[in-house]
Amino acid sequence: MGLDRPHPILVGMLAGILLLLGTAIGLKLQRPQLPPTPVASPTSTPVVAATPAQFADVVDRVLPSVVSINAVKVIPGYRHPYADHPLFRHQFGPDLFSAPERKVQSAGTGFIVGSDGKIVTNNHVVQGMEEIAVTLADGRTLPARLKGTDPATDLALLETEATDLPAVEWGSTEPLRVGDWVLAFGSPFSLSSSVSHGIISAKGRKGLGIADYENFLQTDASINPGNSGGPLVDLQGKVVGINTAILSHSGGSQGVGLAVPSEVVREVLTALEKEGHIERGWMGLFLQPLDPDLSRRIGFTGKEGLLVVGGYRAGPAARAGLELYDVLLGVNGKPVTNMGVLRNLMAETRPGEEMELSLWRQGRALKVNVPVVARPVDPEGRPLQGI
Repeated sequence: MGLDRPHPILVGMLAGILLLLGTAIGLKLQRPQLPPTPVASPTSTPVVAATPAQFADVVDRVLPSVVSINAVKVIPGYRHPYADHPLFRHQFGPDLFSAPERKVQSAGTGFIVGSDGKIVTNNHVVQGMEEIAVTLADGRTLPARLKGTDPATDLALLETEATDLPAVEWGSTEPLRVGDWVLAFGSPFSLSSSVSHGIISAKGRKGLGIADYENFLQTDASINPGNSGGPLVDLQGKVVGINTAILSHSGGSQGVGLAVPSEVVREVLTALEKEGHIERGWMGLFLQPLDPDLSRRIGFTGKEGLLVVGGYRAGPAARAGLELYDVLLGVNGKPVTNMGVLRNLMAETRPGEEMELSLWRQGRALKVNVPVVARPVDPEGRPLQGI
């Protein structure tokens, strides 16, 4: 076999090797192709993402207006008159019939609503407290006094002697949408100047049994004991609510926080500045929700309503002619589907106003006008119960 003529098998193998090398080289030299960048159509909705920088800007703007609140109530001790009697001391010891003085402490949050030293918080933070102190963001601690409270909305207004304080800027809940970002400020577990973030989970939460007037914003921003009274703000740094309560099986945050909307807070604060309290309407009724068994027993075939189960004989509703086992269907033309709806309507009514009640009575529909009054008190000064 001569050398001047290559073997055909060898030639084929060389060609295959060269082809493979060429493919490999081509792969190495080929520039990666990036997928084309999608171009939004003119009708597409732009998506604006919140960034940590935006959160930090909001914190810088709002935090100087947030305060920590510490309140104290002293419960006097007592000593039984026979505590020092030898027989009692011998049989029961010296401390069985006595108790030392003790202090009850409350901690929460507030925020500055007036440069003249006015601060708003929740009523349950300061209710019944004798000494109230607020600690500002700059570290100063100032005594505060209670200007006014509204238990129906769980709001309270405090005053201090400070001036030139940085007040918050109010926002509106109207443009808020479920899913919008919000930040919650407060002092959870007495950790002052804390901030958490989340979204608006729902609007208009009612019927939770937390307050007489309920129209809460719901958020998953972390809210814990000590956050009560702190501001809930949007990404413009404007207050849209005041953190008030949580729904939790553990006592800590489980992602269901509730805030009183800013519109309600501002309306209540205006009244508290003028009068120190808010008088709300009262009819002197006791009602309960209907269930199928109750409806069947009284012959009511409707789907919704509240059953009158009692009332004060001298109360406005009794004087207007309401009777036991009437079914309340509506107030001022608005349907009453549960106790929460009725409580909200009553909270919006002032003494001296008249309410038109739509009723069902033994198969008949009728309307009754009831002039509401301020809630009376009993001989010991306690507010009467009922709606």
